[in-house]
Amino acid sequence: MNIGILTSTIVGGILLLTIMSFTRVVNSHSLESTLGNINQQRLDEIVEILTNDFNKIGLGSTTQPIVSLSNTDFSFVGDIFDNDNLDTTTVRWHWDLSDPVLNTTNPNDYYLKRSGPVGVGTIAETRIPVSYFNLNFYAADGSLTTNKAVAKRIEVEIMIESSDPYWVSESGENHYYRSVWNRVFIPNNINLPF
Repeated sequence: MNIGILTSTIVGGILLLTIMSFTRVVNSHSLESTLGNINQQRLDEIVEILTNDFNKIGLGSTTQPIVSLSNTDFSFVGDIFDNDNLDTTTVRWHWDLSDPVLNTTNPNDYYLKRSGPVGVGTIAETRIPVSYFNLNFYAADGSLTTNKAVAKRIEVEIMIESSDPYWVSESGENHYYRSVWNRVFIPNNINLPF
């Protein structure tokens, strides 16, 4: 057997495996980057709506602005949009663990539901797939509270995962791309001195 042909075949095989491995890594990073961009866009949309709502808690209200609160369900009153024909309305943010998202392959997705004004004079429910949503409420002294009368700060934690896995492990476990957001709101209208 010709040693030159054998050496060329071995070197060619190693080169081919290297190129295939490199292509797989590039494709994996490309998929991860694309899923990350999609997640970030979805998260930005939620954050924009949530920030507007939470900054308007109690605006225009003459009564207790917080209607009810829990870690996954929060209702409050406020004048959410400046130039609509509605005065104060009730807004509810609720992560419904009894309503899984069925049009994705991600089993961690449940609907985060927002009920309230969505435009000029329109009140509707918006359903957003999220993998985690949690609220913590704090009194003026910084202690956790479940008392709506003393809640002054609201910590929001949201996690969104991609609807499809970017990687499946050798054991068959799906890995979803995650985007996480955390913020503490101190709404002016529930922190006014009385």
